[in-house]
Amino acid sequence: MKIKDKEKLFNEIKEEYKNIFQEVISSISIYGSAVTSNFNPSTSDINVAIILKDLKLKSLIPAKKVIKKFKKQRVSAPLFLSKKYIDSSLDTFPIEFLEIKSNHRTIYGQDYFEDISIKRKIYACRQKEN
Repeated sequence: MKIKDKEKLFNEIKEEYKNIFQEVISSISIYGSAVTSNFNPSTSDINVAIILKDLKLKSLIPAKKVIKKFKKQRVSAPLFLSKKYIDSSLDTFPIEFLEIKSNHRTIYGQDYFEDISIKRKIYACRQKEN
């Protein structure tokens, strides 16, 4: 299925998830090729990151129907995060967060990805001499 109007789809995503999560939602961002010139309406998926104040499973269950609805329109199941999780996972998933930081657009709420800072470390490995 070809995505005909991605801006309209972004707005639908925003409204549906705002309606479900109401007071626990902090932010919705679209990331990946959907926000770049590499987007192909015939083959690209829409990736969504939703930042919530509460990541308890019972808080996520109401999203099930919306996830299924959007799947038919090539919108991937959202990446559900909290600000605390992002802050504690930057060193564990640096490549993933750098990718999101580099290619995202916040469509609702605060832009949590713009200001994240990934510390770059160089690890040296030495081989033991026999």
